[in-house]
Amino acid sequence: MRKIILVPVGHVFAESAVKVRSAIEQVKPDAVAVELCPARFYALKNKKRPDYRAIIRKGHILAAILSFIQEKIGKELGVAAGEEMLAAVEEAEKQGIPVIFIDRSIMSTMERLSSICLLEKLRLFFSFTGRDRVSLEDLRRQDVVDSLVLEIKKRHPQIYRVLIEERDFIMAENLKKANYETIVAIVGAGHVPGMKRFLSAQREE
Repeated sequence: MRKIILVPVGHVFAESAVKVRSAIEQVKPDAVAVELCPARFYALKNKKRPDYRAIIRKGHILAAILSFIQEKIGKELGVAAGEEMLAAVEEAEKQGIPVIFIDRSIMSTMERLSSICLLEKLRLFFSFTGRDRVSLEDLRRQDVVDSLVLEIKKRHPQIYRVLIEERDFIMAENLKKANYETIVAIVGAGHVPGMKRFLSAQREE
């Protein structure tokens, strides 16, 4: 039976890199899948910081805001966002295991975000800057992440659809199409519930 093992990670936590290396070492899968597209991997590998002015000039204001927030949190923790994905790729290459990029193109996601109405973008921005935010320590807990995802779905349905639901489906479909017996998939914790749902529809594990 095919086995797909989802490894949930926090994109800005140092222990996530240790976690993915350990998972790959223990399972020794036939392939390692990561929540990246080739362009995003290239940017991470070459330490290319987002050009916020260029992103905004192209009309991708929400993408710039989200990227800035993630980078800011990473700086507070002393970790570059995406280090756990690079660690997964490096560990896979070290063990001679094929790597699969399963996420939608970053440009496609940015284009989809641009179509969202300004009011919803502003609502999301103020929800991030509000006083009732959870602590970074709480974000290490899957139940807290699940709760936040549900909150986004309720308060910001368009953004939830583009950032989470559509990508859950795309990543799950790419895993289904991958012709490997055992796959370890490294994905953000917020994608795990949706991906499980899409995968279980095809009786994947």
